[in-house]
Amino acid sequence: MKLDHIALAVENISKVANLFENLGISFEDQEQILKAQGITYRHSKDHLIELISPLKDSHLQRFLDKLGDSFHHLSFSCSNIEKKCLELKNKGFEFVYEKPITGAHGKEVNFLHPKSTGGFLIEISQEEKK
Repeated sequence: MKLDHIALAVENISKVANLFENLGISFEDQEQILKAQGITYRHSKDHLIELISPLKDSHLQRFLDKLGDSFHHLSFSCSNIEKKCLELKNKGFEFVYEKPITGAHGKEVNFLHPKSTGGFLIEISQEEKK
């Protein structure tokens, strides 16, 4: 697996994207909506940073209410998500979803539950087919 991106939970995506752009990191022009997960998101142009914000009251809003703008999760990509999920389940890891779901940019994703990773939320995504 390889690092795909680092996600930051933020109240105001435009404000935080502007901060990073002032540091020299370019972001995609527009926010995208992922209704199934109840978020809006915007990636840096190299896709290494993902800014996420809740659309409505949700687990992400409760996260922000508790911690404010903060690190949210690490995402790692693999070539076969179903195989990787089975391998990790066999090692004792628990997942947020029973099966992978569709995430940003149409990628198949699943999240390792923080209770099985020492408190870290880790996303596994399938690499985009070329």
